[in-house]
Amino acid sequence: MHRRKLTRPEVSSNVLHKKRLPCSALALLIIALLLQACAASSQSTASRSPNNLHKQYASRHDAIEPQVLSPITPTMLQAAQTKLTILKSKIDQLKAPGKQKDIYLQHYRAEQDALYRVSSSQDYIQVLIQINTNITEIESEAAQGNSYTLVATLQQEAQDWGDAHKWHDAYDQKDYQLDSGYLSLERGYGAVPYLYRRLASVGSAAYPEVKDTLLHLAMLEANFADSTPYNQVHATDKYLLTYYHLQDNLVFVVSMTEQAMRVYQNGQLIRSFLITTGRYDRPSPPGLWSAGNHLMHVPFISYEVPGSPDYYDPIMVNYAVQFRADGYFFHDSWWRKDYGPGTQFPHQDSGKNKDASVGSHGCVNLPTNAMAWVYQQARTGTNFIIY
Repeated sequence: MHRRKLTRPEVSSNVLHKKRLPCSALALLIIALLLQACAASSQSTASRSPNNLHKQYASRHDAIEPQVLSPITPTMLQAAQTKLTILKSKIDQLKAPGKQKDIYLQHYRAEQDALYRVSSSQDYIQVLIQINTNITEIESEAAQGNSYTLVATLQQEAQDWGDAHKWHDAYDQKDYQLDSGYLSLERGYGAVPYLYRRLASVGSAAYPEVKDTLLHLAMLEANFADSTPYNQVHATDKYLLTYYHLQDNLVFVVSMTEQAMRVYQNGQLIRSFLITTGRYDRPSPPGLWSAGNHLMHVPFISYEVPGSPDYYDPIMVNYAVQFRADGYFFHDSWWRKDYGPGTQFPHQDSGKNKDASVGSHGCVNLPTNAMAWVYQQARTGTNFIIY
């Protein structure tokens, strides 16, 4: 992965300017609105597309809905204030005072002022993104270029956030951390063991990957607080597109907390899908990846021996696109009927297939029709962002 400087994309806002209308124009406008209201009354009300986790799903299509602003709540303000306290604490812990520390204090005061001015949840998410980005920058600064120190920081932050944010699974009555892809899991799974292996292999050249992974965790945390439906543009997606300078590309963005994929072309959202990622102990890897081998009608065979908890019977998939060399693919999962939040954890799939009762072994699963489209669109080298 190429080195990329941690940048702070500008946060844009739209302002509605009102103009006075002459009396004749106003009368015509009132008549038009009355006619429109009469026509609308004869139509059935369209169902709203739902969002993930703390959002209810009413339908499972990939249509794109217009952005809807929602109000800010006291709980959201309190959470942002807590993040600001963490940011200030990290600034105070920086050893050497100087110009850089002054810059961080300026950022802190700017985000504090911005928080007082928020009027909607979208404003709140933008502020939260900036706070989380500042925290990530300071953590990188505190590591002073030491990759192992930064991995340890990632591990601790992922553990702390995961302990505080768990999915309660009604199926098996267990609680699961929502950021397991960033943890250190048994048998070497999770981002932390992977990054240690990278450091052992390429040394300090892996430092940018560590920084990127820490940023992805920061975006996961901010996105978790976002009530935007899965099939609308998400502020964290846009931030990552800017960070990686991919605004003019075709990019597939995967949100693991939402179990959703959003597809952007030249910065515009063009498709969205509900998906199923890796299960808790075999999570899909966060990061920036690129499309590799394209396979059709290929058998997937388990690395494990029969009787192992990780073993699965050989299974044929219709479309597969590799995104990491050690066996990670986007592929269709025709045996699943259900996708979306919670499907990465143990559950009863409505199709009753036992192989669909939990998430994948790290791959990203899509319905066959959706994966056929991804297969056609994702040329070799096309980027996938997973966070």
